[in-house]
Amino acid sequence: MPWSRPLTPPDVTSSSVAWVLEDGYQEGVTSTEPDGVAECFDKCARVRGRRARPGSVRGVSKALLDLLDRQRFAGRTVLEVGCGLGGLTLASASRGAEHATGVDLSPVAIREASRLAAEAGLADRVTFAVGDGSRMDLPPHDVVVLDKVICCYPDADALLDNSLRATRLTYGFVVPFSSGWRGAAARAGFVMENATRRVSRQPFRAFVHDVERIEARIAEAGLTRVAAAGRFPWYLAVYVRGA
Repeated sequence: MPWSRPLTPPDVTSSSVAWVLEDGYQEGVTSTEPDGVAECFDKCARVRGRRARPGSVRGVSKALLDLLDRQRFAGRTVLEVGCGLGGLTLASASRGAEHATGVDLSPVAIREASRLAAEAGLADRVTFAVGDGSRMDLPPHDVVVLDKVICCYPDADALLDNSLRATRLTYGFVVPFSSGWRGAAARAGFVMENATRRVSRQPFRAFVHDVERIEARIAEAGLTRVAAAGRFPWYLAVYVRGA
């Protein structure tokens, strides 16, 4: 059963920011062969784009959306880093965001997201752009969202720092658990997924980062956690400024 309740930060014994499933922790790296990774996401976007519905958000993404909506979307600007097909971006606009922006490494995902925005009649209130959220210039937005994106980067610090600089009010994210039985299970799952990618010669790898270190970095940026929940194997949290 999914559970949703206030959490204390997970207990973590690892001293590194990431428990990496490929060749150790790669400090200072923002992506593994960005062009190749984008191609992997392009293939996924082509398949998912055929059956996607405008603003469709399910599972853990829907749970994050609802937590963020408690802090209010209405009248605010939203930035989703790693937006994929733009489901959460479009959903935030549907819930009253003044303007929503989505960025993603995949040109195909951005093309499909733009198509879905037009189909939903939201093209005038959303913007989609191709880019690496850890490197590109991210203009300030009221709400910044990273839904299952941090785990796509071997170096979480660059992505966190860049996205936190763009956060005016609210910051929400989803990452895999990194400690306890949930963390062990998440690592096991990621090991199997990465093994499959290695066999199929895909350059993309997923990473289980130290949640305690992630949350400490967010707190250092001046934000306070106001909500947290879990939907195995994912941990969700929402932070705000001036809480």
